[in-house]
Amino acid sequence: MSRAAKLEFKHDLGRVVKAFETYPKRAGKAAKQSMSLIGLRWEREMRSTRFAPYSPGGGLIDANPGKTLRNRTGRLKSSIQSRVSGDRLHDLTLHLSAGSRSHRSYAALQEYGGTIQAKNKLLTVPTRFAVDPRGLIKPSATLVPGGGMTATGKDTYVVKASNGNLYLYADDGKPGPNPPLYQLRKSVRIPARLGMRSVMKKVVREETGLMLKNIARSVLPTSTLQSMSKGGR
Repeated sequence: MSRAAKLEFKHDLGRVVKAFETYPKRAGKAAKQSMSLIGLRWEREMRSTRFAPYSPGGGLIDANPGKTLRNRTGRLKSSIQSRVSGDRLHDLTLHLSAGSRSHRSYAALQEYGGTIQAKNKLLTVPTRFAVDPRGLIKPSATLVPGGGMTATGKDTYVVKASNGNLYLYADDGKPGPNPPLYQLRKSVRIPARLGMRSVMKKVVREETGLMLKNIARSVLPTSTLQSMSKGGR
């Protein structure tokens, strides 16, 4: 009768248990660092690919013909930010935001698109005559709250064009016709252009592999990682 095979395993189990207890914390720290880097890359991608220098739309109405946002004041672009909350793998969250506290609805409108409806009065859509080379409303075209005149004291009036469109003018006191400053509309359709979600999908797709490697490095010995790498070749 052959002798039974016998194996003996001797190890300091206390050290093993202690090592496993640190895994969640170490993995969480590595994951948080990786998620922070993903957030920073998202910020860079947003600022470099989703905003373009201002350029006139080309028509009477200063409409944006492109698929990216024209950078006018720079407030929306500078508000792009990210942060990571939590410390363990199960409660880590990457927060992405755009728009200041008072302009969150504007950022959401640019991200998802939508229609702005006039409420008590018609919407004033600027023409190319109302904006300066930076795309900002000229002082001479700035309207006084309540209507009736511009900030520079010029009286305003409305003219109905032959096609039925309404335009607001300012009397500059000079001979000859005045240029229309605004078109008056009941609603304005805003297309989705900000692209927060599409940029995030791209960044996550390209960075997830590196994030998993960083987590593995935090919990597995270097020798184990090297043997796994060789086995995968």
